[in-house]
Amino acid sequence: MTKKKARGATRREHLTEKRIAALPVPGRTRVIVYDVETPDLGLKIEPTGAKTFFWFRAVAGKPTWRTIGAWPETSLETARATAQSYNVALADWRRGGCVGSHPFERPRAGQMTLTDLVESYVERHVMLECVNPTKRAKECRRTRDKYLADWKDRRLGAITRQDVHDLHQRLGVDHGKVTANRICEFLRTIYNYATGDANLWHGENPAARIKMFDERQRERYLAPDELLRLKKELDKETDRDLRDFITLALATGARKSNIHAMGWADISWEMQTWMIPRTKNDKPQNVDLTPAAITVLKERVAARKDDNPWVFPSPTSTSGHVEDFKKRWYLLRTRAGLDYPKDATRRVTIHDLRRTFASYMAISGVSLQQIGAALGHRDTQSTEVYARLHREAVRGAIETGSRKMAQMMAAAKKRQKQRLLETNLPQVK
Repeated sequence: MTKKKARGATRREHLTEKRIAALPVPGRTRVIVYDVETPDLGLKIEPTGAKTFFWFRAVAGKPTWRTIGAWPETSLETARATAQSYNVALADWRRGGCVGSHPFERPRAGQMTLTDLVESYVERHVMLECVNPTKRAKECRRTRDKYLADWKDRRLGAITRQDVHDLHQRLGVDHGKVTANRICEFLRTIYNYATGDANLWHGENPAARIKMFDERQRERYLAPDELLRLKKELDKETDRDLRDFITLALATGARKSNIHAMGWADISWEMQTWMIPRTKNDKPQNVDLTPAAITVLKERVAARKDDNPWVFPSPTSTSGHVEDFKKRWYLLRTRAGLDYPKDATRRVTIHDLRRTFASYMAISGVSLQQIGAALGHRDTQSTEVYARLHREAVRGAIETGSRKMAQMMAAAKKRQKQRLLETNLPQVK
């Protein structure tokens, strides 16, 4: 007997931004809150803490819903306006005598185009499951519009494996092997979605079994002299947010998106830890804070002027916190001589600060398992990039131990000779 999925509680409230922020995270099952002002607008609250706006009502006798967006990236005002536009579209269709397909009817499997598939994937998977749904949705649509523009109106069954193979080869020449691999993986992912639980497509996945280009895993980290140059420029940096962000990145090894979204409620001053509620791996992570990180955070909390929940607040972003330091980082690394315009492979990225954090642990002989735990890796495969540095550190430790062994053996031999000489000395009466 199949066990039914537990349904969460449903209620109706007069939603405001403050009320949404104060809504508690449910225990095991999601909670749905409908808006009093806009009756068909709902807010879904997951046990993970994710809050998502949606529109739901019966259309042509069938329950119909549309994902509007994740809060706080999508504001309550925007969600209400979107829900109202759906209501208007439905009302216009009904006034016209309900002729033809209603505005929310999904195309049948044989008629579905690549654009339809991407939108369905964004709405029914990305917006509900991804850690940063707004950013990921933007990436999906950008991939479609930039690299798959010629296929946007093609039916799913009209895209063949040979088409994908030719596209992969062409992108490898025009945009690089890494980009070509990512686009091919994206196609494989959305087709898998269509043939899986979404049940939108029953044909063959044209992106399956395409041979990927070999990729060399990036191992870039800052050498000691580069760290000195960076520190010199950081000491002169007038942008406090950038200075503190770089310091925290080097002190914690956390991903930039997690540092951007660091909240004061996630800091434990007693335990000196930072709890990341949801990482790239869709799991929480506890980060031990070093003295350097604690110093930065204490200075920032002392300078805090209001009850803003973010460590790096931003009044101009929809999320309420800083979203990017890209331009400011470019200027800083240029001043520090870390841009290397003639050699892009040496150019230091923000993510290289995370690699630097891990690389010096490996150089110090810290085990790969411990490095993976510090970085929040889900499996050891992601940590293997540091194996070479770790082996060099272990080899150095072995050589140091061998030298020490030889020194101690030589000292013991010297003592033995000394004792032998003392034993053979004539006895004095």
